[in-house]
Amino acid sequence: MAEEPLKAIFVGVGGRGRHYLEHLKDSPHVRPVAIVDISREILERERLANGLPETACFTTLTDALRHIPADTVGVTTHARLHAQFVREAILAGKHVLVEKPFTCDLEEAVRLVELADAHGVKIVVTQQIRYFRTELTMRRMMLEQAYGPPGSGHMHHYKPRSGNYPLSDHMQLWQMTVHEIDSLLSVLAQHKVTRVFGYSFEPSWGNWPTPSTAVATIEFDGSIPFTLVSTSQARGSAYEFRIECAEATLVQRGPLQDIPTTLHAEYQDGRVVPLPLDAGIDVEPGDGINWVARLLYEYVVDSVEPDVSGRHNLDILRVADAIIRSTETGQAISLDVPS
Repeated sequence: MAEEPLKAIFVGVGGRGRHYLEHLKDSPHVRPVAIVDISREILERERLANGLPETACFTTLTDALRHIPADTVGVTTHARLHAQFVREAILAGKHVLVEKPFTCDLEEAVRLVELADAHGVKIVVTQQIRYFRTELTMRRMMLEQAYGPPGSGHMHHYKPRSGNYPLSDHMQLWQMTVHEIDSLLSVLAQHKVTRVFGYSFEPSWGNWPTPSTAVATIEFDGSIPFTLVSTSQARGSAYEFRIECAEATLVQRGPLQDIPTTLHAEYQDGRVVPLPLDAGIDVEPGDGINWVARLLYEYVVDSVEPDVSGRHNLDILRVADAIIRSTETGQAISLDVPS
């Protein structure tokens, strides 16, 4: 593998983007060399915090691409702006590391994957929860059928966020539920989604500008249904990911505010057995950022396509899109998800 990290321009560094700068400034895989933001105050703050020169600060990606030699563009703007910056980076021949969601529109994401292929560049989406120790352990157990085949299950996440996400259509679905869909699809990797019946909505007492809650029944091949409840306008915090298998129930519990790290097998006779966790990402924010940066590096340098490539991320967006279409039609949506 090459010794030099990928040189990256980061767009949108006032929110989540500042965490990328903090945790990647000494990375052996992806190294920030320039930053872009519409706020000069934010640019100055992040320049000083991360040891960048004034010449590395820009208010448009176009100017940064014109003046800074780089391999990669990191897109950490508000979700509704992802697509335009991903497209500009691809057309400039740069690889892309983009925060979730990849885009807020399935068809647009498909076009961007095709465009990246045509320009010979790679896309990686920061969907890091699938690499948490709990998720990796559950995934392995499902692949090994440690407790027999799955029959049904649920994922319920009640998050008491203090306010709404940055404005987008179906903001909960695109800016949080995509994480949960990704986790579910990762753990059940040996199965494909066949049908989705869902509802993206705002509670009668809610005050978000677009839906803060999504519920769905997601059916996998073999007639394996899972129910999903995802909200960031809860009044209390709770999280449970439960899989009913032939021989035991596999249960992950905890408040996802702090990321759950407990995993148990529960039996009909009342036994509850704590399970050791496989190696993976811990709860520190930098762990996920560095993990995904390494995956992008290996994708670019060694052509090892990760599960979180733009192409693979389309599976998550297809389910999110199906929930929206089901909301609009009141009908279950059948999916033919490519392998």
